[in-house]
Amino acid sequence: EINPLLASFFSKVVQILLNRRPNLVLEFLKDHPSLIDDLVFHIDTSAIMDLIYRIVICFENSITRFKVCHWLRDMRLIEKLVSSLSEDASSDTLCNTCNLLSDVIKVCRDPQESFKGAKDALLLELEEECTIQNIIKTITCSKNKFSY
Repeated sequence: EINPLLASFFSKVVQILLNRRPNLVLEFLKDHPSLIDDLVFHIDTSAIMDLIYRIVICFENSITRFKVCHWLRDMRLIEKLVSSLSEDASSDTLCNTCNLLSDVIKVCRDPQESFKGAKDALLLELEEECTIQNIIKTITCSKNKFSY
């Protein structure tokens, strides 16, 4: 289990680096593909959920944003998030994953945002039939903890 305070500090530092040196952070992330798996594994910590969200939305340059979204799709981020909605997941994992997926959908569909085209890769993955079926299957599973 991850220390929430340390995760918060880590998340804040990475977010600052993302704001100041986005291309450097992006190259680091691409060089360490298991980092996405590690972040999804610790999604039960809200600071980690926020960090994943910031990685999705932080790039101001639309070309960089486009590359990031396609890279996240190649890394199967959405698939991994949906997989984390398992029967034995903690309520924090379920809540944070649902919030993150919801926030990604909102950002992808927001007409006020200038990166609609860049987000299409993630939105298309979220809208795929198999993704929706997996989400519905998880929600309708009788043993699940989807009662808020």
